[in-house]
Amino acid sequence: MFLVPILASLIVSHSAFPSVVYLRADPDGVGTGWVVDAEKRLILTCRHIVGEQAKLEVFFPTFRDGRLLADSSDYLGRRAKLRASGHLVTGNVLRTSDALDLALIEVPSLPAGTRALSFADRPVSLGQSVRSIGHRGDVDTLWNTTIGTVRQHGRLAEGYFWRAEKLAVDLPSLIVQLPIEEGDSGGPVLDDRGGVVGIISALRRRVPLAAVGPDASAIRRFLKRVEPPRNRESGIAEEIARSTVWIRPTATDVRCAGVVIDRERRWVLTSAAGVGPFDRVGVAFPVSGKDGEIVGEVATYKDGVELHLARRWHSGTVLHCDFRRDLALVQLDSLPDGVKGVSLAPRDPAVADRAVALSHPAGLEFAFVASSGSLRQRGSVALARAEFSAKPQANLFQLPATGTAPGGPICNERGELLGVQAAKDAPLHQAYAASLAEVRSFLAEAPGAILLRTATEFWHEVNSFQKIAGWHAAAGSDFDAALRLLPDCPPALLARAQLRAARSDWPATVVDCDAILSKRPQHRAALLLRANARLELKKPKPALGDLQRWLDIVPGDIAFRETLARCFDAADEPAKATDERKRIARLNAVLKSTR
Repeated sequence: MFLVPILASLIVSHSAFPSVVYLRADPDGVGTGWVVDAEKRLILTCRHIVGEQAKLEVFFPTFRDGRLLADSSDYLGRRAKLRASGHLVTGNVLRTSDALDLALIEVPSLPAGTRALSFADRPVSLGQSVRSIGHRGDVDTLWNTTIGTVRQHGRLAEGYFWRAEKLAVDLPSLIVQLPIEEGDSGGPVLDDRGGVVGIISALRRRVPLAAVGPDASAIRRFLKRVEPPRNRESGIAEEIARSTVWIRPTATDVRCAGVVIDRERRWVLTSAAGVGPFDRVGVAFPVSGKDGEIVGEVATYKDGVELHLARRWHSGTVLHCDFRRDLALVQLDSLPDGVKGVSLAPRDPAVADRAVALSHPAGLEFAFVASSGSLRQRGSVALARAEFSAKPQANLFQLPATGTAPGGPICNERGELLGVQAAKDAPLHQAYAASLAEVRSFLAEAPGAILLRTATEFWHEVNSFQKIAGWHAAAGSDFDAALRLLPDCPPALLARAQLRAARSDWPATVVDCDAILSKRPQHRAALLLRANARLELKKPKPALGDLQRWLDIVPGDIAFRETLARCFDAADEPAKATDERKRIARLNAVLKSTR
């Protein structure tokens, strides 16, 4: 199956060569361009290639016996002959755009038969095969074809720097899995039909294989061309993405993903290291844009209230965690409509089998980012801390992955799950995942682990309530007697903390809440009570931490939001307090409308 896009790319690239040019804007501007209008002799490239130059050299490809001459010496050492044949001309820079990082060049002539590249007749989708043609400066050849896939698309909020200037801020961009370098900038990104879907302009070097550039809509805007209505086509990567979640999206340390594997039981499989010590987590499902595409911009997923109101935020309980295998199982309280889930593959992949993955890589302004690769090897690998003597069987995939973005699904070309990415740091372009056999064993162990934990917690709670009831009947307010029977009993500690709060004994209230939260870090009542006590003690910053811990799970909790607004007032941040009260008003309005 993979041979088909490779053969298609070779045919497409060969037919596109005559339309792609090599640009040199002395003293140091070197890059790629392509004919965008043959009749008007117009060439498109990146603004940062032309710099401040008004003119530049434009080299067209030459052929001998039907074969492209690709050595750079065939061009740089033969300028006079190329000018005589019309394969080297001087181009004039007509206009540029810093916002789009694009430049338009007019040339006096084109070699006979040169055609313009046309735009693709369909929008791009996640995982779609693409290729680019460029002239990277660290090799001796020109018109190099690079094959890859679409990782994500959307607005590039941060832009990028060039000579201390910021270009392409809020650029409608394409993120592609292509190993490009300086000199490739300005090269066209083509789909498997030879249509232009974007242009190469920069790299996000903190993320492996993340080339960026203006997408077709940005190019059309620069050229003042109307974008026609087109039908979208979604592939396997996009289908997998719709069952992928972002776990704890408001957290700042780890961008953990997960994947729905059982719709009926609302089960999500993810990374144990990504979930961490928490018993409850909040997750975000992908948001759909106006044309049905998945919205990738990270900013879309940072406001939990908006996601809650859009029904894209759901909370869940961590049922089972295995740090040795780096696997965790989360049961969501509910699921959005239309989520199908991803089924497990019937067998582990063979070496060199293709793989498709989804993740939320740090260092990129996008989430639900696709990547493609293959299985390198399988073996016993330590996926977690050293105290685990037994190493699980793990698959080693060739994928542009990072250990700070674990939990994302890795699937075969049919969209069946092969595993989830481990948090283990890996060499460049390698990702680890517990093997499919280990995943099956983990899921088989889950019911027993869930039952044992439930029974333990039930006995603990029943035993605790019995002691509290005994204390209440005998002493009325002797909390110490109950706590002597069970020193870490959360109900007894909470009851005493509430009484102390009623007496305005705020330091003692905090001490009792500390004891509860040391055992149960996500205890709702204790977090809210400690936040209010800290507010009374004029400590709004620690109170904010307590509130955010719970709002990371349930962003629509109005009681926590009201206390959060008070925190912002106490911290002298009136704008944030006003924004918070607007969120509360929206939540209350939706709540009333559903009653």
